[in-house]
This record gives sequence, structure tokens and C-alpha cells, in this order.
Amino acid sequence: MKHNRYQVDIVRTSEDLEDVFAIREAVFMVEQGESREECFDENDFCGAVHLLAKSNGVAVGGMRLHIINMADGGTMEWGKMAIAENGRGSIKLFNLLTSFANHVTSAKGCRRVVATINDPRLMRYWKSKGFSETGETPAIYAGEEFRPIHRITIIPVPERVTVRRAIANEPTLMARGFNVETPVTVPPSAIVAKNRHYLEPSVPA
Repeated sequence: MKHNRYQVDIVRTSEDLEDVFAIREAVFMVEQGESREECFDENDFCGAVHLLAKSNGVAVGGMRLHIINMADGGTMEWGKMAIAENGRGSIKLFNLLTSFANHVTSAKGCRRVVATINDPRLMRYWKSKGFSETGETPAIYAGEEFRPIHRITIIPVPERVTVRRAIANEPTLMARGFNVETPVTVPPSAIVAKNRHYLEPSVPA
């Protein structure tokens, strides 16, 4: 995902993961005084998706997405967001990271996102993105409050239509040898718009 000089993508190489960890260490450990045990944990290597933001090819930000469970539509934790000093001062980078996180969360099929906020100035931003406080008691660490927030996405029920109508409504869909009048189940358009899907026949109840 790109926006002018910024680019965000999923970490796929050890070099990119090292960049994410280096930015996190600089922000959380050097600037904020966290210990290594607090900055890094086992979730970094257990089912996590790491995002890396670059500006003109230089790493400037990182974020971790971790699936907590898939019960009741799935819950994903957004955390470890860190912006390097040379990437600060622009809301565009922040927006690009959160937009890409939304994309990954939808692709993973998770309806609920949870996070914690320790900077009151960011609460307005996250509320503008659909988050709200959970009502749980904030955790206190090093004299700071970490307030739990969450967001629940209502995913439309997939619609049963014919192949002809599905392709007409969503050109990104690809029919795989079906008769155009074959009943199919179409994924919600919010997800279809971001992914190329092969149509699959509906299975009668």
C-alpha cells in the first residue's frame, strides 16, 4: 500500500523484520525506557503479522497484528506500533499503517480489534477510526495508564446470487467454469473489493 513517498507492506524477509525490531527498540526501549522483555515477547514469532512502513525506501515505522482467537468472529490485537523519529510529523504515515492493518484484519476474517492506548492525545484519533473504550480498568505501568479500546466490525451476510449477477456487480470476481446461472455465495463487498476471489458454488443447506 502506497501514498506518495510512504509505503506499507507485510514483513516477508528477515531483513525487514530486523528493521521493524530496530525501530521498536529505538522507540520503546531507548526513548521510553522499556525493558527488552516488555518490548519483545513470544507473540512476535507466534502467528503475528508484522507491518513495515518505509519512506523513500527507508524504514520509518512498524506495527504488529496478532490473532488472539477466532471465536465469535475472531479477535485481533493491534500493537507495538512505533514510528521512528525521522518518520514523525505526518498523519499520513499513521493513517497508512492503520489502513493496511484494516486490510489485513479483514483478510484474516477477524471482526473485533483490541488495543491499548497510553497517550490521551491519541484517543480522539482512534475514536475517529471507530474504536471506543472497553470500560475495563486501565492498566497502570510506570505511572502511565494504558486504556483498553476495541472496535467491532459488522460483516454483511454473504449474498446468494447467480454468477452472471456476481460478475456484473463485482468485476474483480472470476468465474471458474460455471454456468452463468449457477447459484453462488458472494463474499461481502467490503472484502471482495480488496481481494480477487474465485466464485464457489453455494452448498444447499
